[in-house]
Amino acid sequence: MPPNSRCGLALPLPANFDTVAHMQRPADIPAHPDMDLQDINMENVRREKANKVSLAFTRIYAAAAASPAGVTIEDVGAPLEPFLAYSDENKALLVGSKEVVDATGPLPINMTLFVASARMKLAEADAADKSKAAEVKLSAQYDLREARDTISRWRNRTIPSLPQLTELASVLEARLPEDQKICVPDGWLERLVGDDPENGCSKEDVRRLFRGGGGGYHTALTPIYSAVVRPPPDASTENGYIHFWDANISDLLHMLFFDAASHRNSSHSAMTKQYRPDFTFIYGNMCPYRGEETAYFSDQDPKAELSDKLARPWPYLDAPYILGYHAKGPVITQAAISPIGERTRTVVTDLVTYDLRRRTDRIKNMVALINMAPLLRGIVDLVPGVVAEFKKIQRDTCDIEIVGPLVIKTFKGEMRETEMNHLEKMYVVLEQRKVPHTDKPRHFAKDEYKVLLGPRGDSREPKTEDELLDAIICLLEMLQVLHKPPAFIHRDLRWPNVMRSFKDRREWFVIDWSDAVQTPAKAALKRDFDPSNHCPRIYMDDHGTEVDLWSVGWLIPTSRVREISPWLIEFGNSLRETTVTATEALQQIRKLICDEHRTSSPQGIGEAVQAPSRSQAGADSSSLIGEKRRAEDPVESVATKRLQSLAFLPSCSCNIKE
Repeated sequence: MPPNSRCGLALPLPANFDTVAHMQRPADIPAHPDMDLQDINMENVRREKANKVSLAFTRIYAAAAASPAGVTIEDVGAPLEPFLAYSDENKALLVGSKEVVDATGPLPINMTLFVASARMKLAEADAADKSKAAEVKLSAQYDLREARDTISRWRNRTIPSLPQLTELASVLEARLPEDQKICVPDGWLERLVGDDPENGCSKEDVRRLFRGGGGGYHTALTPIYSAVVRPPPDASTENGYIHFWDANISDLLHMLFFDAASHRNSSHSAMTKQYRPDFTFIYGNMCPYRGEETAYFSDQDPKAELSDKLARPWPYLDAPYILGYHAKGPVITQAAISPIGERTRTVVTDLVTYDLRRRTDRIKNMVALINMAPLLRGIVDLVPGVVAEFKKIQRDTCDIEIVGPLVIKTFKGEMRETEMNHLEKMYVVLEQRKVPHTDKPRHFAKDEYKVLLGPRGDSREPKTEDELLDAIICLLEMLQVLHKPPAFIHRDLRWPNVMRSFKDRREWFVIDWSDAVQTPAKAALKRDFDPSNHCPRIYMDDHGTEVDLWSVGWLIPTSRVREISPWLIEFGNSLRETTVTATEALQQIRKLICDEHRTSSPQGIGEAVQAPSRSQAGADSSSLIGEKRRAEDPVESVATKRLQSLAFLPSCSCNIKE
């Protein structure tokens, strides 16, 4: 039976599916008699957000269907939800009292527009001289093509390379080209200008974002226009500003990136709140933009939190910085966060500050975000292939999420308590045995069925043979200790469970100990372990350490390294075809590296490598032959580079100096 679309039809959808009709919101429906005005507002805001997500999916589907290539995604968004209707009495309260709006808000955009329109009519009727200070009535005239073209030009902006940190402020404040400004009727430009020091601005300020000559205005750009004309709330708490911050940042970012996501910290566990930014913007599986916020008179330091909640060491590798903002009430500062020193610390550099109580600054902030869009894409392009952060990875028995420096695993299902207790016991075993090259638990929250693990690792597989050797040797060192009697086995050594350290790029470590057991082990079920990448012995009773060694051997040919030496491939085959211990495997690869060096370099092996064992207690990354030595000796042979992996071994018969 074919799967169903979000719209209820069977997939794939017919070629003549009417996306225009699907994007029409149903008529309002009566609210439940027990719902008060605040309940209606909250429910309508929820439906409005759900409809935005649905419209985004449907628009992508429609655009693909209209393109020469045809449909590239298979589904539209869910049917739009109708809004709950407001009674005439409720409408009158919202129009007539700002206090009622503050007490029952935030309002959905359509009701905000209704209230703004009604108040402007009242103001114009009371006194013509107050019309310039009133919010601009949003016209029902539509110009869809112009709106689409403007948004498309914003999205298609590119940069050849990221600018230097010192250049970022000027990049954000650069004036938009005329064809990237929002085209509105000439009369609207005049109405945006006012004498009010907070809500007014000059013609030049207005022309930073808008240009005249338009015949109409399309609702696709309503979030921008609404944010420009709407002043901040008179709030005293952080929660009172959230809707305002979203209107001036999140809503525009989602317009600039249709395939992005954003999250807020407020609904998450108190245990993990300290690691989550107040606002995260997720694009391309990473968070290139984040925000920290406080109320205007708060004693908290949101700028410091931008740095404090970032993972250390720097997890974004080649990216020289990421971007973000810190806000105190209506005052927002766009900033850059960059690594310093040995990339174990970060510094926040303020770029531009805007007081969003002033309309002119709200316009400047919008321009800065439009100018920022190509920078965010450039940052993401420099960090490909990473596991998504601040985004849940759902599995059958648990959800996994990378939050700052930690990995949060949340168990679910009937067996969640049993599985969490088993994992806790396994980490006790690892700690007692001092097993190297593993992640470690930071905290078990049994009441929430959560475990916080660290460090966060780099999930990208080895790209070179040197990196592959580093990974294999680290795994064998780990197994050498884990397999000591009474032996424990990991049973699921695959590349997704092997991470590269951000702190020491020569170290690789193992995660996901949920399936680890003591030997001899009972037969595993094929539904739990894929036969294509697990040892056949794992499906038999009394299997033992051989399944882990088989997996290490399988990692070699299944890695993404394009050219692997024949001797290393043969070594991997031997791990899968013969029964060896981890200690024997370490001795074998040590001898193979020595032999490879002798045949490819006349230099004595003792002169080539002089470094302590990787598993030696107290060793630090500076004692390992690494990137510093390679930079000093650019003509160093491939064989000598491979030989550096011997620094991880406890001894070598080839005269390595300990």
